[in-house]
Amino acid sequence: MLIIIKKWKGGINTEINLQKLGIPLAIIIFVVVMLIPLPGLGYAGHASIALLLFAIVMWVTEALHLAVTSLLLLFIQPVIGVATFTNAVIGFANPIIFLMIGGFIIAVAIRKSGLAARLTFNMLSRFGTTPDRAIFVVVWSTGLLSAFIENVVAYAMLLPIIKEIIPLMGVHDAELGQSNLAKSLALGGSYGSLGLHQPTLC
Repeated sequence: MLIIIKKWKGGINTEINLQKLGIPLAIIIFVVVMLIPLPGLGYAGHASIALLLFAIVMWVTEALHLAVTSLLLLFIQPVIGVATFTNAVIGFANPIIFLMIGGFIIAVAIRKSGLAARLTFNMLSRFGTTPDRAIFVVVWSTGLLSAFIENVVAYAMLLPIIKEIIPLMGVHDAELGQSNLAKSLALGGSYGSLGLHQPTLC
């Protein structure tokens, strides 16, 4: 961030590059805040406020890239005693988030690779092509997956297969509620969550 101050009478142009001043300015503000006594606030809270102001200065001046500043704050927290590294990183790397991302990636791969269509035809050839049999296949498959993984991930993995089955059943307006297959997906997830008494409703 560059601020230019022009003094017209004297003919002097002054340029202030806040990007270069950002890091030392943020450090100075952090130290000053830490030196100011805050009665009733513990060390961790005191350091958190100082770190927050440090981050604001770094972000406003753009001394570093915004993402780099965010990661820097992650590693500073255990150093200054605000939180342990495990507690600091949990907001950045929650296992549930990565599990859901992985499920969505698998769902896209199933659809784009043609595996969804192949699995659909395989299941229908084994169990039958009537709507009742198709609903049974959806409930059974969703329940089996939901017994071991989160329902959201199971839905994401099976949704491409459902989209392949719906047109085969002669339904062309599924988004208008003309199909029970999506409802059976949710029903199967509920059954699967209860099957092994696993808390997979997330």
